[in-house]
Amino acid sequence: MADVNSSYCYSPGGQAASQVQVTVLAGNAPVAVPTTSEWTLWGLTGLLLIGGGVFASRRFRATAA
Repeated sequence: MADVNSSYCYSPGGQAASQVQVTVLAGNAPVAVPTTSEWTLWGLTGLLLIGGGVFASRRFRATAA
């Protein structure tokens, strides 16, 4: 929703114009849908975290024994 305050625009000749062209930009656009590359990066980050957790678990378990 956009609120536009309109008034008459006077031409150099002194006559009022009846139409005014206004460009309205959306300030509250919906959240963008992630792209395929963004999903891929999130997936690789998750796999890296899981792999690091498995590695750390085996490492600390081996040094504790």
